[in-house]
Amino acid sequence: WQRGDHGAIAEIDQALVGPLLGRSGVNKEKIEAASGAKLLVVSDAESGPCAKLRIEGAWHQREEARRRIDRSLRSFVSRQDPRVFYVVNCLDPKMERPGICYSRGKDPKDINWDTFAKWGTKVQGVQDGDFVRLDPWFLPLKVRGKPILQRKGEKSWMVDNSQLNSHLKGIPYKYLDGMTTGFLAKWGDHIKGSDEDGWLKLDETWYLQMAQSGKFELLKFEPTTGNWRFAEDVCRDHPSNLSEKDFRRHAEDAMGEGESSVEDVLAFNPEPKQRRENPNAVLLLTSQEAAGKLRARQTIDILGHSISVFRPDSDRLRRALSSRGGGSEAPSEAASVAGSQNSHTSVQSQPGESRPMTLLFDGIPEDMYNSEAQKPAAKRSIEAFVK
Repeated sequence: WQRGDHGAIAEIDQALVGPLLGRSGVNKEKIEAASGAKLLVVSDAESGPCAKLRIEGAWHQREEARRRIDRSLRSFVSRQDPRVFYVVNCLDPKMERPGICYSRGKDPKDINWDTFAKWGTKVQGVQDGDFVRLDPWFLPLKVRGKPILQRKGEKSWMVDNSQLNSHLKGIPYKYLDGMTTGFLAKWGDHIKGSDEDGWLKLDETWYLQMAQSGKFELLKFEPTTGNWRFAEDVCRDHPSNLSEKDFRRHAEDAMGEGESSVEDVLAFNPEPKQRRENPNAVLLLTSQEAAGKLRARQTIDILGHSISVFRPDSDRLRRALSSRGGGSEAPSEAASVAGSQNSHTSVQSQPGESRPMTLLFDGIPEDMYNSEAQKPAAKRSIEAFVK
């Protein structure tokens, strides 16, 4: 059957992406290590108030990652600390500029007319008169192991792209908890700051005006549990998410041959390691008649997915048997399978050990292996050959 789309989407308020990932991605790495899933932010601050986080992996890994993401974000929003969040809100629908200007102080001459906090941007800080004094900004000294800050003096640095070779215009400043500021440090910028445990803390303090009548305002924003949601995982009902026992039960229902029509599941491979191989299973049926009917149908339906049906070639059958350590002694009327009346399983003896050895015989005439009268003679001939 076809592989499922092993990715689920979480929509998270931009203000919470940084805290979820953690400084230098530490929290993200913990979630990935504990769940086995991979987390990938597939949209950034330019895409609107919500970022999309792709959760990749098998279904049970995605479920565990979702639990841990939810727990991490709930812990963050229930924090008890002095941080206050604000959102930059436009009041004038005819406003042409993209946001409000950052300022290095509270005097009009301190306004930096070339920089903007865009509408909808989330910021951290404390009210200081008619302004919000933003919390300190940080930049990582390295990204993906490559240095991005070149020291030019005791506290002077240049934002450098010579080793990272990024196609982006720069690196976003972040707050202490990892929340993005929505403002870029552009390649070639000269900045002042001090090294704090692998991060550069900017010496400069930035301000934003609290409000301008009829134009804009900074609204207090409190992250809550409503600021993230998990989109429905479309692959929840997929054959690859079934256990071997449940897959067997669904297969019997789909075949319509009744309970116990599958004698054994010789191989169950819902997550092949090789990408070119589709998920597959090898079933041993209890009767030749059931096998014939199933081959004639060519497909069965499990959980709304079409499952192709065909007789396994000898190589696939050999691998299936090897994975089970040989066959059982259970009798079967199916085509030649180790351990059934149509096959012979011997033991290969070596000094100090013994292990099962399965011999496969191809080309046995159908009238012979379907004849109860001829089976004993065929079995004696095979046993004599093996001895």
